Parts: sequence; structure tokens; C-alpha cells
Amino acid sequence: MILTGKKIYLCNIDGTPITVLNGVDIPSVNYNPHVKDYDTLSFTVDKYIIINGEQIKSNGYELLGLYMYVMLEDYGVFQMQQPSINNDGNKESKSITAYSREKEFEDKDFENFKVNMGEKDSQEQLIDGNVDELGFAKNFITFYKSKSSDQRFSLLNIILEKMPGWSISDEDIDPILWDKKLSLDEGNVNLYALLTSIIAPKVECLFLFDTINRKVKAISKESLDRETNIFIGFRNLAKSIDITIDEDSVYTRFFCQGDNELRLEDWNYGDNRIFDLSYFMTEPYMSSELIRKVKKWVSWRDDNRNDYADLARKSADIDDKIIELTNRVPNDGDYYKQWDDMNEESLKQNLKYYNTLLTSLQVSVDDNPTYTPNKDDPNREYIPWKKSDGTIDHDKYLLLLYDLANGYGGYYTYYEVLNYIVPNIEIAIKNLNLPDDNKSDYIKTYETNWELYGLTELQNKQKEYENQLDILKDYAKDWNDLTDEEKAKYLNNEDSYNIKHDEYKKYKDWLGSENTKDTLLYTLKKVKAEIDSLNTELAKVNERRISYVKQASMNHESYGFTKNDIFVINSLFHDTDYQNTNILSTSVDTTITMIDREKELFDDSVSKLSEVSQPQFKFTVSMDNLLRIPEFKDWVDDFKLLNYVRLGIRDDYSVKLRIVSMSWNPCDITLDITVEFSSMITSRSGRNDLTDILQTENNRGSKNSISIGTGNSKDEEEWRTNLLQLLIKSQIFKQSVGNIASGTTGEVDTAYIQQLVSQYIKTGKIDVSQITGDEAKFKKFFTDYMDADYIVSNTTITKSLRADVATIRNAITGTSSSETNITLNLNANNAKIDSALVKSLISENITVADLKTHIATADVITLISSGTGSPSIAFKDATQQFYDSNGNVRVQIGQDGNGDFNFIVKNGDKTALFDENGITQNGIPNGTIINDMISDKTINKDKLSFNVETDDNGNLVTNINNIYTKDGKWINEYTTYKESTENSLQNLNSKVDKFSPYNILVFDSFGNQNIEDNTVGAIYVRIMKNGEEVDPLKSTYFSSTPPDNPSDGDFYYYLDSDNKKVQLKKYINGLWVNQTDDPEYQYNFYRRDNSGNLIDKDSPYASGKAIYVEGNIITDNKIVFEVEVNLPDVDINPTDKSEIFAYIDKKFEDLDMIATEDEAMGYLNLR
Repeated sequence: MILTGKKIYLCNIDGTPITVLNGVDIPSVNYNPHVKDYDTLSFTVDKYIIINGEQIKSNGYELLGLYMYVMLEDYGVFQMQQPSINNDGNKESKSITAYSREKEFEDKDFENFKVNMGEKDSQEQLIDGNVDELGFAKNFITFYKSKSSDQRFSLLNIILEKMPGWSISDEDIDPILWDKKLSLDEGNVNLYALLTSIIAPKVECLFLFDTINRKVKAISKESLDRETNIFIGFRNLAKSIDITIDEDSVYTRFFCQGDNELRLEDWNYGDNRIFDLSYFMTEPYMSSELIRKVKKWVSWRDDNRNDYADLARKSADIDDKIIELTNRVPNDGDYYKQWDDMNEESLKQNLKYYNTLLTSLQVSVDDNPTYTPNKDDPNREYIPWKKSDGTIDHDKYLLLLYDLANGYGGYYTYYEVLNYIVPNIEIAIKNLNLPDDNKSDYIKTYETNWELYGLTELQNKQKEYENQLDILKDYAKDWNDLTDEEKAKYLNNEDSYNIKHDEYKKYKDWLGSENTKDTLLYTLKKVKAEIDSLNTELAKVNERRISYVKQASMNHESYGFTKNDIFVINSLFHDTDYQNTNILSTSVDTTITMIDREKELFDDSVSKLSEVSQPQFKFTVSMDNLLRIPEFKDWVDDFKLLNYVRLGIRDDYSVKLRIVSMSWNPCDITLDITVEFSSMITSRSGRNDLTDILQTENNRGSKNSISIGTGNSKDEEEWRTNLLQLLIKSQIFKQSVGNIASGTTGEVDTAYIQQLVSQYIKTGKIDVSQITGDEAKFKKFFTDYMDADYIVSNTTITKSLRADVATIRNAITGTSSSETNITLNLNANNAKIDSALVKSLISENITVADLKTHIATADVITLISSGTGSPSIAFKDATQQFYDSNGNVRVQIGQDGNGDFNFIVKNGDKTALFDENGITQNGIPNGTIINDMISDKTINKDKLSFNVETDDNGNLVTNINNIYTKDGKWINEYTTYKESTENSLQNLNSKVDKFSPYNILVFDSFGNQNIEDNTVGAIYVRIMKNGEEVDPLKSTYFSSTPPDNPSDGDFYYYLDSDNKKVQLKKYINGLWVNQTDDPEYQYNFYRRDNSGNLIDKDSPYASGKAIYVEGNIITDNKIVFEVEVNLPDVDINPTDKSEIFAYIDKKFEDLDMIATEDEAMGYLNLR
């Protein structure tokens, strides 16, 4: 209990007091300790004080400056910020703000901070003597090691090496935390953020700092249950209680993602969004009827979720089987010639590796493996099952592997290693140093063991063998079946003939027939049948999945949602992204185990959403300072940070809250203290504040997103997963790892692979925490040696691989070599070019301009029309003729038969219209003569076909009103005609306008830039009708920075990457001010993937005339945006309406964007 005011001392950097600050203005002192931030101490120091009636300078005043230290007696040491000086001419003082000493950690950076990453610059790799000859770390870094252990492997000790003077004691670190293991790659990070905002949330602990003794403490969440008997209410201490809600942190729908782009659609009906409306399922948010419908909808989704996931597993399993049957190839280790190129040491290393692989597969199906001398001995050896004759029972292992007894198989790997690879390596060892004629032959039967081949390879082999049979068809008959004449063709050389004949028979026998077992065609037929059966089964499973997806939608008729119901539900969806990088898929996850990872992500996301989908309350209390009231002395020791108290909100209601911050004056006998409590989070699992305290970043390092790191990483035992088992599921071990061990792909460190299997696999399990290595080794492993189909799709390796493939494809399909840096050099020696190709692609498309010379020589040159096949233009000597479609000469230019030069034009009956004498009478059709061709005053009234008035001299009266028609004066007829025409045109204009097409134009702001994951931009719509824009944009300037030199009233669209939206801004009085963009029409955007499949099925991806997009939404190199525009109602009868829709559909086939109805669609492709 504080009985007297505390003193404030000025200190040296090491915390040694220099002097008491006797000039402190006591009432100005405020001390504000926090759980998740620095403690703050603020006060004012007068330059002069009065002692015994004499004014003297206060102690240490001149020393008060930036980064000096002060100590608050019994509470802590603080680092000063730059003080401000106040001087009113009569009095000078300094205003001091100081932060608790742990702020020193913020001033120190850890550069390239990596822990347990398995890379050369990772901390565990930098520890002397901790890296074996293969580059693996022998031991890994844990959260803390006791003083009696090797503290080089203590994460906290590694960090404190950057902070001389600070220390850790065993008793200050919660024992629960000691063995926690983290993988961290944070780049450059300050130590305070590293501890409080990165490590603390990951291991769920709090760091506390003893600033007087410069010690760091860590408390686990299990040790935070600190109950007290303190009750605070209006009847004893409380003066005011403020209850606040952060409405901006309430979200009802998550777009969920794990690490490595892990999603959860297989658990959520094809959707990566989950929702929780439970808080709002009450009036006035929803009517009782709507609540009933929503409960029915949610109940169906929850009840059928496991069934849908089971269908996803079946689909993935069938798809895997189809891929396996399609792409299966023999293990590269089967290729026997490679062993001839190895020395004895390399052969023995490979032999050991493959025998270890066999042992690992044996252990994987053995439910109760036995070892010698025992399973705990580090040098233990597995004892395999034996037959009665003492040999290993390989048939039993093969049967279990074929039946997937271990969950993933490995039958073909085991079979090939047992029957081909190991025996051939043993033969190679025996053949060493033997003369060629004494060497044993290798086992080569794998070449025609068709069970080792999939559909693609079988079809390739079929084509190859059929080609060989066609080449050797002249040797099909047996020699004895040839006639003497036929034998003479082969010079009667039976031996020479039989060489070719035997080769023909070899291919013939290999090819076989669909009815001959163990032949290629028989196996091919069987594989096709299996794939067809699987595809049929897959179609049925996917059809069921689609039916689940439809019924899971709120639009399904079974729930009875009205349009207004859907509007209400959508209004209550408040979206944000949620990512938990603790949950990830790896390169060794199969498509089936990936669904298990999705379940982890789904459960985690649902739990987190239950916390943030309802308001969470925060309490701040202003109260009497019980630290100064004797009646409450028994509470003083318990009234401190992290302890629980009971807060009485009303006489009949109290809540349990944890103290996380206080504010009071410890240097004065003050009567007031302000206390802040943690947020008690209500969720599916109950009500607690651990999320608020542990799973949020420190206030000095908060981020504007919900993202959880690898804090929930599995402990060491959980990390010991059966990596080998997962690898063998695919071609990875059967082919790719086999490539490494066999040394067939360049220079390979086979000892590296042997060590990986023999030393790091225990009881058939691989210790993932032991797999380390520099980036280059892993890239080589996963790119050079592994089938690209099995590489994780979002790794840099795969992206590079995909890019390389795309580059080759572009080079072949037409992209210039300047873009791809690849040139295909085809010539007569290295390419066979089909004559049809030359004709169709070259000769039929070449133009004269394409020729190296533009000079052609011939007696007569005739150009033939491609449309009719008839001549169109002919050249002979100095004459050129032009033909019509009937082959008649219509125009001739140049020298005629008499040697004269002329220009002749004829009509269809060959009558000349124009010749050397000029235009003929036949060349003047009706309407040809115009006013300019007639001489002035040369037409009299007798030449006119209508009556006109003349004056006394016979001259025409030029007033048009004097012209007569047969029914009277022309002007009367004209007036009637004009009125009728105007009415008709007005009616026609109305109809034309009504049916004028809307031209829906979709644009993007990306321009010609390459769209990367971090690219941001906008997609916007412009609508044209009758050549004019309707519902126009305010601006076409889209940018994250405003335009230069704006004028008042200018608009632009701001690309707001923080809130992921397009914000309209207007320039007003020198400032850009947010505006509401309220378009006349409604615009809804939907996405389609590269295959044209609709992504956004239940609701639009986004709405608005302009929407914000980022490059990371583009998957599989392309995404199509489809915009639906709801236009004003158009009065069209049903018959016309159906015709219009048919017209729109037809136009859509050509990706035209013209519409004439009240719904129009536009498209925009992004790549």
C-alpha cells in the first residue's frame, strides 16, 4: 500500500540514480502501466524552486534530454523522449514523457531473423558444431533453455544477445513455454515487435519487463487465471463506468485461407466464405419467420457438411487413381545401364538407400513392428516378416501395399525396387573389374512389364511398335514361308533376313492383341476400361456434390427465402479476410490429406468468426484510488495488472474482468485512479479474454487484418510425421527420388539421399524438423527430380516451372523470340514439314509484298477471285482489264487492238458507256445531270413536267408557292405532307430510342502493365446508347495517388488498398473530399475461371460501377469478369422480349457486349 508519495530520480543509462528531481510539479505526475504496451510516465519539472525563501535551480534540470533515464521509486526505470520547454517570461519548465525501459528493445533491430528454417543463415545453422556433414541441423532452437542446458539453443537468449545488460532467469520463464518450437522468417524486425507482436501471439504468452533489474519474464496463457476477491461498484469505489464497442471489428463473414493458399471449399460446399449471423438472428434485425428460415438453412448445411466432405474425398481419390493410371511409368531406377557408370562406393550407397526404402515400406504396413536390439536403441534394425523357409515374406508386404493398408500404397515402388533395382545394383557390383565376356546380364524384363505403364505411355509404345512393324512389314513372313522368288529378293541370305524377321516378331509379340494376356494391347484395353469406369464413377460423385452445392445455397427453393429475405441476409454480411498460417498444406500432402488440412482451417475459422461476429465490450472505470484508502488495504496487493476483479454494472449484474491498464499519480496522495480492463470475448467456446490478450499483436505493432501466424505449430512429437508415407503415395519416391538416388540426372550427392532415408527415418517415420538445407538444394530436389504434377501449386518453384513451360509454349505458338528469349530453329535436317502445311500456311497466304523481289515476269497475268474462282483483273503488255463476276470485261485501260491508248467502261450488255471520245449517251443514267452542269437561263417552262406561273414577259415567277401539282398549288400539298412526316418521324424516333441497343463497355485501369499478385487496379463499366454515354462515370482517372494540378470540381477514383475499394473523390477548396458514387443503374460483377466455370454462384463478387481488384485474384493465368447491368424497365411485350434474349445469347457467344433489354452483360478478361 502506498502510504507516501514516490520520488522520481534522474539516472545514468545503466539505471544508477544521479539525483532526485526536486523540481517535479507533483500534481502533474501521471503513471500509466499497460499489459500490452510500454508503461508511460509523464510529469513537469520546474527549472527553479524555492528553498528557505531562496530561488535555486532544481536538481538535474539541465540534464533532462532525449534518451536520458528516470526512475519512479519502486515502479521502474523509464527512457525519456525529447522534453518540451515551456517559458511564459516568468517561469520555465520542461514537460517530460518517458516510456518504460523495454522501449530499448524497439530501438534495436535483428537483421534477417530466421529460426528453424533449415537455411544456411538460419540461427540453428549458425551455432558452432550444430551442422552435420550434410548441412542438417543436429538440434533445433526452442523457446527457452535453462542455465544448466546449452543456451545457444534458447530463442530468448539469442534475442537478448542483442540487448547487453538484459537477462533471463529460469524462474522468470513459465516452464510450459520452455520446449515450444517455432519456425520464424521475419527479415529485419525490431526486437520489441519480435517479442510482443510476433513470438507472443504464436506461443500464446505475455512478455513482462522488470525495468529496474533489466530482466525479461514470460507467462503462458495457462498461468493467467488470477482470481481475486476485489469487487468494484458504484456503492464502494466506482465513479463512472464507460462501456464501448468497436463496431468496426464486427464481421459476420470470412473469406478464409491458410498458408500456401489452403482453402476450405471441400468442407463448405465449394465456397471459401463462411458466415455467422447468430447474433443478429433476433428482432428487429430479422423477423421471426426469417429467423426460422435461416435456422433451417444453417441446420441443413451443418448436418450435411461431413457427407459433402466425404464426397470430396471420394472425388479426390478417384481423380488420383485416374492420374496414376494415366501417367504411370517405370521407376527410373529400373534403367540398368546407369549402374555401369558408377564406382563401387556409389553403387553401395544406392544399394543401401533402396534397401532402406524397402524397409520403410515394410514398416508402413506393419501394425506392430519389432526391432533388434529394441525399438529405443538409436541403432535399431527392423525385423521383417519371414516365410517358413526363413526368407522375407515379400508377397505379404506387396499384398498389403496393393490394398493400401497404410492408407496410401507404394505397391509399384516396392515391386520395382525388389525385382529390378536392387538385383541390378547387386549385379553391377559383381560385374566390377570383370571382363565383358564374364559379366552377368542385367534384368531387363521391366521394359515389357506393361503393368508398370499408364495409359499415356502405353499409347506411345503402341504407336512406336506399330511404326516399327510398318517399317519391318517386308520381313513379316517366316523364311520357310517365302517363295523362291521372294527369297531371291533377299539374295537368299536367310541369316540376314532372320535378323529383321526376329525384330519384327519381337515387336509383334510385345504388341500382342486385346485378347492376349501380358501384352501391350491387352493391358491397354484393361487400363482404358479402368479409367472409363473411374470416370463414370467420378461423374456420379461430382453430380452428387453439385446437388449438395445447390441445396446449400440460400437460393434453394426448399428454404423459401423471398427477395426481401435475401436482401436482409446480404445486408447483415460484413466481410473480411481471415488467414491462419498455422494451418498449411505441404508438398507431401496428397489431395485426400489436403481435405483434412481444410477441416482444420474450417474449424479454426468458425471458432474465430464466432468471436468477431458479435459486439465485444470494453470497460473503463474511473474510481476512487483504493491504493490510498486504508479501508481497502487488504485489496492493495491483489490490485495489479493481469488480475481479475468483479465489476458491478448494476446492483443486480456484475462481470469478471482483467486489469490491463491503470492511470494515477503515485507521487501524490491522489483520490482518483482510472482502470482499463481486457475485452471479455464471447464465442462458441464460452467467454474469456485470452483472445484479446494473447492472440492480438502488441499495440505498437498492430495490423489491419485478422491473421494468425504459426503460433499453434505442432510440437516436436507432432512434427514427427510420416513424410515418407506421403511421398510414396505419388510418383515422388517411385520416380523422382529414385532419380536422385540413381544418379541419372546430372551430378547428384547420393550420400545426401541415403543419409536422408537411413539416418532420419525412424520406424518408418521421417522427422520433418530434421529436414533442412539451403534453398538451392531444395529447389534442385523439387524441380530437377520431382514430377511437376506433384509440386505444391503456389511455390515459387512451381511458378517458375509454369512460367518456363508457358515460355516454350509461346515460342511454339507464335510469341516472338524477343518476348520469350527462345528461338525455334527448324531446317531440312532437323524437321519434317508436311507439304500440306506448306500449302495451307505458306503458299495460300503469301502476298506479293512478302516476296523478296516485287518483279514478276509473264506473257499474261490473271488475278483470280478467291470467292468465285473467276478472273477479276488481267494484265497483258500495256493493257489492263477488269472483269465482273460473270467474266465480262467491264473496264479496260491502256493500249487497244489498234495500238491506241484509251479508257473504256462498258455496262452489263457490253454497251460502251465511256470511250476514247468521252461519255456516251448510254453513259448518262437517270439522276446524273446536276444543276452545275446546266448553263444559266437555258431551261424554259416547256421543258418542265409541271405547271408554273410566268410574268407578262414569259419569265418564271420564282416563288415556290406558284408551282402547281395536279391537285392544286404545291405549297398546300407540302404543308400537309410535312405535318404528317413530322408526326411519323417523332413516333419513329420514340420507337428507335426505345429499342436502341445499349453498348456495355468494360474497362480496366491496369493498362499494359504485367499483372502480378501485388498489382492493384479497378474494373469499371461505361454504357453507350445512340452514341452517347448514359449513367456516366465522374472520371476515368483511377489511381492510388491524386491527379496533378486539379481544379475545383474535379473528380477521380482513389484505389484504396487498405479497405480494398474504389473511392470517388472530389476536389473542393484545395482538398480531395470523399464523395458517394451513386450510379443510376445497378452493376453486379461475377467471375469465371480459365475454363469458363462461374466462380461466384450465390451472389456477386462485387457491385458498383467501378470495383477494386488485385492481381492475386487471378488464378490459372486468367480470370473473366462478367458484369450484369440492371437498366431501367423497358416496355416490351413478352414475344419481343424472348426474341431479344435470344439475340443477346447469340451475341454472347461471340463475346459481343451489345444488349437491348433491361439486363445486359459485359466481359473483361484479365491475364
